[in-house]
Amino acid sequence: MATNLRFIKEESGTDISTLSIEDCFEGYDTYKIRIEIGPCSSGGTLYGRLLDNNNSAITTSTYDYSFEEYDDNGSTQVRHGSFSTVGQTSIANNFLGQTSTDSTDSNDTWITIYNPNIATHTFLTAHAMRFYTKFRNNVGGAIERSDTLCKGFQIYTASGTWDSGRLQVYGVGK
Repeated sequence: MATNLRFIKEESGTDISTLSIEDCFEGYDTYKIRIEIGPCSSGGTLYGRLLDNNNSAITTSTYDYSFEEYDDNGSTQVRHGSFSTVGQTSIANNFLGQTSTDSTDSNDTWITIYNPNIATHTFLTAHAMRFYTKFRNNVGGAIERSDTLCKGFQIYTASGTWDSGRLQVYGVGK
């Protein structure tokens, strides 16, 4: 697989609780999504969902994911924990990251999505780096099992709003 990224689309906003990027999965087998979010008014866990062929969020209990989280624990030690969840209505549990109300907090996540534009299981991998009271780093994988043709992606927070957010989609060249 080539590593040539081709910019497709971007969506951004301020004072947001939901941000979607629609009609962006066409012409490639593999996509990269960059997620940038700023501080959240109430401490915001980042949730993610795929959008179906009508650009509606897939909210059925068909998301499974697992990841490792590493942080600096305020010292030179590195610790990690494993999280595994099945049958969820979104990708959550800090898999994609989070921010707090602190103005210095930020989150930068890269997701790779495989074959979302084919009506079959859609696989995702993610690498999230953030400062949420301390440095944290997540690496993991997910699957959406509804066998739905997907056209986009959505992020949201269950409470509060983010000061800013941006989604960028790239096709991975062949």
